[in-house]
Amino acid sequence: MAANPPGSFMLGVLAALLSAVLGLCGPEDRGATNPSSPVPPAQILRIELLADTSDISPQDLEVAGAVIQERLRALGLTAQVETRPADRRLVVVLPVPTSNETLEQALALMQRPARLTFQLVAPSAEQKAADDLGADDLESISFDGGIIAQVEVIPEDAFLGEPALNFTIELEHRDAFASFTAAHIGRRLAIVVDGAILSSPVIRAGIRDAGVISGLASLEEAQTIALALRVGTPLPVPFLLESIATEEP
Repeated sequence: MAANPPGSFMLGVLAALLSAVLGLCGPEDRGATNPSSPVPPAQILRIELLADTSDISPQDLEVAGAVIQERLRALGLTAQVETRPADRRLVVVLPVPTSNETLEQALALMQRPARLTFQLVAPSAEQKAADDLGADDLESISFDGGIIAQVEVIPEDAFLGEPALNFTIELEHRDAFASFTAAHIGRRLAIVVDGAILSSPVIRAGIRDAGVISGLASLEEAQTIALALRVGTPLPVPFLLESIATEEP
């Protein structure tokens, strides 16, 4: 797949979309430490999350804990997650991230469902830039995030001379994805997270086991999309950030 023509969606808009999609909970709303301020020099963070629903089963809470562990692992963070079904809470304990940016990403990934889907852009909207597309410009869901096996950011592709993303498809979805992409060559396939459109690359050829997303404006843009593709299983419910504190190990 190749991404939109150069300049068709701006990095600032993409960053704003991802922020809205993955939504950090404002500390003024939850009484939490501002994640943008310097992290205190401690080794362990203790984070309490509250399910944003009064109706969550112990099983769903366990699933949410496992999903959060996988998401943090994708960021290079190893976490322990304790479930508290009686008060609908998860307690996440992890080493202090090395940067505030990583901390913000981690907090975001722990709170939003982040449901990843792939949807064709309707023929009537083919000429629109990605940042001008809306939900009405998309066809029904073709695939969800479960088809993605691995994602690798290429800072400078040897052939293209620009940032790119290599991705592989899970074995059980390869035949279906190959048939689908072969049947829709020339169409745009939107990458959507919780309803927000991050990108809409053009399908250049049938893709069975692996492909490339190219035409990205910057390395940061490539890393942002890669993070979205690595999200994997959505959380069963959103979570609210109740507290964040440092502890001695």
